[in-house]
Amino acid sequence: MNIAILIGVSEYTHQPNLPACANDVRIMKHFLTSTGKYKKILLLDKDTTSKNVKDKIINFLSEIEQSEEPVDEIFYYFSGHGTYDNDEFYYVMSDFQNANKKRTSLENTELDNLLRNLDANLVVKIVDACQSGVPYVKDVDDNHFDKILRYEQKVFKNCYFMFSSQSDQKSYAGDELSSFTDGIFSAILESDDDTPLRYKEIMDSISDSFAKNTEFNGREQKPFFIVQASYTDEFCFVTKDIKKELDTIISEIIVPEELPTTKDTMSIKQMLEEDAKKYCVSLEEIEEQVIKIKTYIKEYTFSNELDDIYTLERNFYEKDVDIPEVEKIATTLEKLSNGYYIDVEYGKKEMKEVVSNFASLSATLRGEKPKYRSVEKMVPVNYRTTINLPFYLAELKATTKLPNLTPFDVKVVPIVSRSKILLFFSYNSYKEEYFDEYVLANRVKWHEVEIEIKNETEIKEQIGIILESMKGRIMKFINNKFNVNLESESDVNTKNDVAIINAAINA
Repeated sequence: MNIAILIGVSEYTHQPNLPACANDVRIMKHFLTSTGKYKKILLLDKDTTSKNVKDKIINFLSEIEQSEEPVDEIFYYFSGHGTYDNDEFYYVMSDFQNANKKRTSLENTELDNLLRNLDANLVVKIVDACQSGVPYVKDVDDNHFDKILRYEQKVFKNCYFMFSSQSDQKSYAGDELSSFTDGIFSAILESDDDTPLRYKEIMDSISDSFAKNTEFNGREQKPFFIVQASYTDEFCFVTKDIKKELDTIISEIIVPEELPTTKDTMSIKQMLEEDAKKYCVSLEEIEEQVIKIKTYIKEYTFSNELDDIYTLERNFYEKDVDIPEVEKIATTLEKLSNGYYIDVEYGKKEMKEVVSNFASLSATLRGEKPKYRSVEKMVPVNYRTTINLPFYLAELKATTKLPNLTPFDVKVVPIVSRSKILLFFSYNSYKEEYFDEYVLANRVKWHEVEIEIKNETEIKEQIGIILESMKGRIMKFINNKFNVNLESESDVNTKNDVAIINAAINA
């Protein structure tokens, strides 16, 4: 017989939630059922704590083992957060805590040992987890990644292992479906009618699809495959009815019935009213959203060993505060046309320009250096906010009394409109210039993320990502300096906008 284990973890206690994962696994369950291939299917998409998931898997496999019916294929699918540590991959469950990693996750080797007891002829593992959003593999090189996956070949007779991305990339997910899982469904829907669909064909389709995404969208995500099989193994027999049913299931699950399915079915008034929900109707409502950001920063703690080493200082500055490298923020704001409540201020700056394009080209052709002249130009040098906000610059600073460590901070600047909030943030380290006097050790680099101002969940998650990234920088500094393994919750891969963390850590 053929069996399947499907896990989708969408709600987390200590990590950002992943709404797409619930859809991923439910659609997969519907599709596998429609093929008629799998005699028993275990779906785990609710109460996905580590203990409950492990107990359900053990009971499911024990029941099958006791039936003494030979198992031809095991199909394992996971969609959720994942993390690496010491050559081990962990499927991150709802209650995951990095300090209790083994007890709050499912280890890949533990899963392999459980599956191996059934002595199946073929094992298929599809893992849609990695950096995506805050989908990321941190401080793990490709040798470790390859070592983990190659281990699969020694455990099972035949196997197909499909991983959503390389160890140094993000896996992407929206609110509806994860990109990798969506690629699997697309491969099915685009296949020929009344023909068998091989696992190899799915892998080829996914590879081609993501190569095109990289070329046209600039989003680099390259799935990783490990195969120890003949490439002839069939996933399912695709019929017109199966494809139609899959298409219907996807539409029903990812599009709520109570909402119009397309803009074509909405009146102009309905479209306007729906869009208007994204806008604040008063200045007080805008201020409330900014106050929530202030609250999230006030409530933040390291929640690990760093709490015993560093003290967190929280400063919130009002108008007339000097923002470091503010001209970089002003330059970005100059390009915006989204109704932000700001005025960009300009000043003269001496710049060099080529005397003339023709003269420059002629000089280049003669092997000479082009001639420049100094000119004064008006460039963005500052900005001012045109409405009152609870704060204009927030600073979370980690200080310590230990003389062998130096301070770190993260600065956050909110820019608002009726419908959006633009968060500028920068990470800074300090060095001691005089006794107990510290100055910046780096050039200030501002990053930004734009969020719908009334999307409180995303605002909270992005603030959490920004602050956790500072913790990651501090731990990386301590780990490198003292060759220790101080861990952080931020080591966990997320399917959110984790590019923010990458940019910050690599800044």
